Amino acid sequence: MAFERRRSPRERRLNSDFRALQELSKESSILDFQGSGSPPEQYRISFHGKGLFRVPDSTDVMLRDYHEVTITLTSAYPRMIPELAWQTPIFHPNISASGVVCLGGYGTHWVPSLMIDELCKMLWDMIRYRNFDIESPYNREAAVWTKNQTLYTLPVDDRPLRNIVNVVREDAKTEGADSRRLESRRAELQRQPTRPGPPSNLGGPSSIPPISPIQSSHSPANPDHNRINESEVHFLDPTDPPKRPNGELDNDNDIMFIE
Repeated sequence: MAFERRRSPRERRLNSDFRALQELSKESSILDFQGSGSPPEQYRISFHGKGLFRVPDSTDVMLRDYHEVTITLTSAYPRMIPELAWQTPIFHPNISASGVVCLGGYGTHWVPSLMIDELCKMLWDMIRYRNFDIESPYNREAAVWTKNQTLYTLPVDDRPLRNIVNVVREDAKTEGADSRRLESRRAELQRQPTRPGPPSNLGGPSSIPPISPIQSSHSPANPDHNRINESEVHFLDPTDPPKRPNGELDNDNDIMFIE
């Protein structure tokens, strides 16, 4: 008599993360992903939306509409934070020139129940400058620029990551709904323009190889620009971990990994 192999808690968590990303991709025209492994232990996450980068050998900060991040789930995950490496040019106070990402309090007080889809939401909010901290920056030039800049209204992209979740729910309630309807709606939302800014240099997929440093110039921002309202600054608070889309924590992943 054949017996099914009992999956380890970590393997169950990896499978839960994979399913969560699959669901997220159905509810978003912004995010795509590729996974390595079965279940995946590394992801290359692609975001199609507006963020900012500094033009090489220039002080100009411009828009870019394609971003990639590598997320590696080490053997210590989910007890320890995943390894994050930015793969495309970005100019952000909390992302270093070499692609290291600061997640605020989560860097030192990681919450094992925080799943990959919610982590992706945090990364998207960083890309579009809805989430940034200018008081404890990884990139001081970006922090100074952010505090003084007047070129862009922040966030530079108004869309939440789950930007077509209502369409998904509507289709789920419709008996015999055609899957092509959702794909058509995804394409329609992808084409919709976001809030305009200064002339942009919208980049396509990066040719930067995996885990490679990201180049950045080092010219100070203009201190004479009008200052933004610091009340608009947001950052992550590990004392209030995000919940699943239905408002509940995933019971398969919450307690069993907490030491």
